Amino acid sequence: MAPQEVYAWPEGRIFLYPSGATSALLGYAEDISIAVNWQWEKSVAGKTGTFAARSQFHLAGLDVHADVGAFYSVSNMLMAAKSATAYNLKLEMIQSGLGNTATILLTSGVFTNVTLDGRDKDLFRHRLSIWAADFSAL
Repeated sequence: MAPQEVYAWPEGRIFLYPSGATSALLGYAEDISIAVNWQWEKSVAGKTGTFAARSQFHLAGLDVHADVGAFYSVSNMLMAAKSATAYNLKLEMIQSGLGNTATILLTSGVFTNVTLDGRDKDLFRHRLSIWAADFSAL
């Protein structure tokens, strides 16, 4: 059996930039979750043959949602979200000694939620939710 790598996200870098622009590091992220939802349509042709042979599945849509529980940045993410510009979101895992072992790129995403948290004697941090059109693992 071939060795398999386990992806861990103890801390990650987010490269968040308008679609079509070059990447720019905007902050550090913790508590990242990504959900990919595929919407399928099924069609069944004719009445002869097995059900499996007559069935076809067609991809009808794809949704990618990313939630970042803590995003530390000097950029004003509220204004970025207000601009309604499509963004690309690149997530890189950081783990000392191992280097970047997992990178995921979400393309043409829009902000669905941005929260700014401020606490006494702590850094300001954002929580972000992004809905993207597609993704790839790099």
